[in-house]
Amino acid sequence: MRPLLLVLICEHYSIDNKQALIISQLGQRDILKHLGYDSGKAALKFIDKLTLTFARDLELKHVKKQLDVRFSRYKVFNHYSTINYVALSLDNRYPFLTGTKLGLAISTANGLTRGPLRACLADTLTLGIELGVNDPAKRVSQLSSLNELEVLHQYWIDRRNGLRREQNRPEDADKPYPQLIAAEPNIVPIEDYDQLFNEGVSQKHCIAIYHSRIAAGNYCVFVMPQPQRVTIGIKIDRQNGRIELDQIAGMRNALATNETREIVYSWLERVKRTLKI
Repeated sequence: MRPLLLVLICEHYSIDNKQALIISQLGQRDILKHLGYDSGKAALKFIDKLTLTFARDLELKHVKKQLDVRFSRYKVFNHYSTINYVALSLDNRYPFLTGTKLGLAISTANGLTRGPLRACLADTLTLGIELGVNDPAKRVSQLSSLNELEVLHQYWIDRRNGLRREQNRPEDADKPYPQLIAAEPNIVPIEDYDQLFNEGVSQKHCIAIYHSRIAAGNYCVFVMPQPQRVTIGIKIDRQNGRIELDQIAGMRNALATNETREIVYSWLERVKRTLKI
């Protein structure tokens, strides 16, 4: 009725077939007790809720840990209708989430999103510690959905970036940037350090490192929202009065589409004809 019990018996008596056969003749709760696991009726109910393939060695390890008679950890899953590998691995790493609305949401999320979701969870807890939040684990455990987790994650990212901006703010951050290249309605210049920093935050790239070059008049940065949201970097050779396209970066430095590149190239050619440095 419960093949998992046979697995546990054969693992315990891996070379003693005779003893394994003797133990397999016992009642199911007696088998669990003999092997050193919790033998209550609730333990059998826990086993019946498992939806595992045991394709991973960790699956059996997680189950054995749950059934360990010293802890009977499996009882935290009493109100789960089914228990999959994600639920067990989440309990192993973040036990404070088991039984919460967020824990249930993560364990039942689509398989294609589980990796990024767990990465988001780990990053959120790290951010909370970095920001000095009082008991970030408890704060996360109070969330009700994946959407709330993403909102909190972004909020703590913004707080962290705000602190870093103040700590690393250049002395000339309040000075406006030289406007040496003509803009257009769809290609807008970055005008100061705060805009440059925010562009790097929103697009998740490191455009802010160009501040000194921009302030010196050797570089310009523009933002183009359509048809693709990109950051445009232009090198400026003031001595020879020349400009050169340095980068067209999308979100997380994603490559620009052909359509986007053609628009930028056309704009740059128009700029070169009227350039006055």
